[in-house]
Amino acid sequence: MKRLSARYPLFLVSVIFVAAGCSSTPSSSTPSTMEPSTTTSTTTSTTLPPTTTAPPSGLAPADAFGTQLSPCTYGLYNNQDAFPDPRCTPGATNPAVTQATIDSTICVSGYTSSIRPSSSVTYPEKRASMTAYGQSGSTSAFEYDHLVSLEVGGAANAAANLFPEPLLGPYGARVKDRLENRLHSLICSKTIPLAQAQTEEATNWIAAYNKYVGPLP
Repeated sequence: MKRLSARYPLFLVSVIFVAAGCSSTPSSSTPSTMEPSTTTSTTTSTTLPPTTTAPPSGLAPADAFGTQLSPCTYGLYNNQDAFPDPRCTPGATNPAVTQATIDSTICVSGYTSSIRPSSSVTYPEKRASMTAYGQSGSTSAFEYDHLVSLEVGGAANAAANLFPEPLLGPYGARVKDRLENRLHSLICSKTIPLAQAQTEEATNWIAAYNKYVGPLP
């Protein structure tokens, strides 16, 4: 058997690669001119209302002297000492005096004299109260006064109901006495309730004076 030999021609294939170079031309850009921004800042000024001392939320009965707080500061009316410091003297009531007992207590003639402490008790208390309120002058220039007066059922000897009130002046103790007498009359005639008179006198006795007695200067 004959073998057939085949020749396989070898073809060289030349592959030529052409490399193309890419050149980039930088682009020139015209810078944009921007106007500077102006920010307007608005400042809001808040004016706070003047600080006021809150009136007592309720009067508590007291049958003992308690503690004289210090220091204490008068409240002013027309730039004059007129009100006690509500922290030191918020007012206090006599637990024996209620709406049901007024006819046998405050509306009986001579009642206040029967419960008023003697000067031997109140004098050292008055001096201590004057010191607490920053007063060092003569005790005769002040009345050791009840914020809720005895005539309307105030506590007779409780630090919470007593303060050194200037005796004279347009808003002194002599002026407040007129309000106390008027409130006593209104309570005993059943014109206003006991608790209302006590609260109004303790909260702002000058406002109560203007309401029940007449306008003060």
